[in-house]
Amino acid sequence: MDAIKKARKWAQRDPEFADYQVLIRLAKALESETDFNVMDLYTLNGKSFELAMKMLDQWRLDRYANGNTVPLGSSEHSAFLLS
Repeated sequence: MDAIKKARKWAQRDPEFADYQVLIRLAKALESETDFNVMDLYTLNGKSFELAMKMLDQWRLDRYANGNTVPLGSSEHSAFLLS
């Protein structure tokens, strides 16, 4: 994931910057499939928030490409949303 690698490089430059701490926690949560507090994203500045969205997008596409998730258009997913 390019966005996760970029976040890690940013964090190495200034590991104490709060935005980077949030991005690293997000990266770890995505890689380990653990919980992440979405409200933390609202503390990010614009550039960091955009990177977080890229991380989420790449993670979602990777999961779909690897068959680890149900496509949004599937009947099972649609039935879940409508129930």
